[in-house]
Amino acid sequence: MIKIVLHLLLLPLCNVLIAQDLKSLAAKEIEVENYAKAVSYLEQAVAMNPTDAEAWYRLGHCLHWLSYDSVPLPGYDQRASNRILDCMQKALTLDPHLRNCYSVIGSEYGARAAHELQLGNLSGFTNQLRLGRKAGGYPDWLLEYARNILNSCGPAAILFTGGAAEVFPIWY
Repeated sequence: MIKIVLHLLLLPLCNVLIAQDLKSLAAKEIEVENYAKAVSYLEQAVAMNPTDAEAWYRLGHCLHWLSYDSVPLPGYDQRASNRILDCMQKALTLDPHLRNCYSVIGSEYGARAAHELQLGNLSGFTNQLRLGRKAGGYPDWLLEYARNILNSCGPAAILFTGGAAEVFPIWY
């Protein structure tokens, strides 16, 4: 009986420790931009410890990098985008203070908007940006920053931006 109780008590702890090791392995793969391998490790980590908000965040972030920042660039895929947003939502459900999720959410809805724009669907473009705002991806302070950038431009200005954190709020 004591062995069964010990087993039941130690098994969750072992899973947490193994999941922590998997997150460390994933971090090493991220450093060398091997996002597919990092995703593999993180998928195992969330399977072993499904209440680890940080693992869900890292998984979603790696999936985002795999979709938009890897070589060869696979491009936009609706299922992948849904999965990224699901990971971010899961992370926020587990830890509402994990604010980094909102950056990925904003980038993901921006990628969705860009896809709609490529299809020539202007209403889809604006809808995705609105959904990104509603999901918390474009907070007030970020939109104020975007307004200040635009207000600093003259009528015929050419605007160079540093990336998704500036582009998508400006589009919004």
